[in-house]
Amino acid sequence: MLKINTLIFSAAILGACSSGIQSTPYATTVDDRAVNSVVPALYLGQQFIVRLPSKPGTGYHWIPVNEANAILAQQGESSYQTLQGTVQVSESPSIETLSFKTLNKGTQRLRLEYRQPWDIKSAKKEVFYDVTVK
Repeated sequence: MLKINTLIFSAAILGACSSGIQSTPYATTVDDRAVNSVVPALYLGQQFIVRLPSKPGTGYHWIPVNEANAILAQQGESSYQTLQGTVQVSESPSIETLSFKTLNKGTQRLRLEYRQPWDIKSAKKEVFYDVTVK
């Protein structure tokens, strides 16, 4: 029975990793493989981390679209990490990381637009994550 439970647990972990969602008691991290999807339930005070492809030198960034009665608050500015094997130039591909903290119980669709901060009318891309906080 222990072997079966271990196999089921291992399969669940592998499935979560391939879906672009990783979760610990302290934080849940999602990437571009999990866009436009439902995120496993979060808890009050837990971190929610979003990692998406970006080219910050172009002036484009992932910007959260504020929602009334938000259950998430962005923590600090985005950070960037160049992709392994790339030379860091102004338009080199990077991973942009946005960190949020859960504030209230409820549900929210976190919508992120990939656009230049001054151009609020024309996003190049848009993604969302459906978030529930218990």
